[in-house]
Amino acid sequence: MFIQVNSENIFEAYSFEMYSLTGTLILSGNLQQQELHALNLNSIPSGIYLIRIHTNGVTKQIEKIVKE
Repeated sequence: MFIQVNSENIFEAYSFEMYSLTGTLILSGNLQQQELHALNLNSIPSGIYLIRIHTNGVTKQIEKIVKE
């Protein structure tokens, strides 16, 4: 399973963190501006996760991801 993160409308580098509902950090990384990114979720177990996208310490978006 892959998810795509589209940063075409973001004009600065940003970071992301993906957490389980228990607060465990699952994935994190830095992404470049104005690109489409694919995150490989094949290695994580099924469940519900939250992904937080932020730049310069400011949260831009939080999304829920359900992996079956």
